[in-house]
Amino acid sequence: MKNRILLILITFILAVSIVGCKKKKTTIDSKKEQDAASQKKNEEEFKNNALEIIKKYKVIQKENEENPDKKVILAKVGDEEVLKSDIDFVMESRYIGKDNLPDEETQKKERDVILENMIQKAGAISYAKKNGLYPSDEDINKALAKLKETINSDEYETKKAEEVMKKTGWNMDQYVESYRKDIAETFAVDSIFKDYKKKYPTKEDQKYTFQNFLDEIMSGEQVERFDK
Repeated sequence: MKNRILLILITFILAVSIVGCKKKKTTIDSKKEQDAASQKKNEEEFKNNALEIIKKYKVIQKENEENPDKKVILAKVGDEEVLKSDIDFVMESRYIGKDNLPDEETQKKERDVILENMIQKAGAISYAKKNGLYPSDEDINKALAKLKETINSDEYETKKAEEVMKKTGWNMDQYVESYRKDIAETFAVDSIFKDYKKKYPTKEDQKYTFQNFLDEIMSGEQVERFDK
């Protein structure tokens, strides 16, 4: 009799344990699903916010091209302009998905750093143009054509491009064209870096850092500031 009661108790305990384990597993699975759904929602919000910023920036770029007198120039290096809208774009992009923004003083310091970096980049582009290191339209058009081929041949890239085009109202040519300036700037900086390696080929020479090289470039460029 005792053994029978003991067996019943053991069976009951096992049953409760199994139910408890199933309940725990269900709770864990449910939490995982909630976490995954929350992460997906956050990613969608981030992507939508990023696309809205890009769309707004492209509108501003077009307005600047159509009404050059209205654009706000913060600095000029040679013929290269650093615009307020460029700084705004970088700042907005930096804070996508962040609920708590830094205080005004911190944001001002960040804007100043971004501005200095952009002035230096403008100096590098100006130097590249003057020294025959800037890519030709043919070089850029080839790079853009290759980019278009890459997008069309890659399912993931195609879907990504289609999403952007749907949100911004661009067609494929406009989407690819939006990379023209980025490609030109990348080519220019890459060419300068190659030029740097020619001038300072050994490791001993290269203690003279790329930053020093850029400083040297900037020393030969006329910088006009309008932000003060």
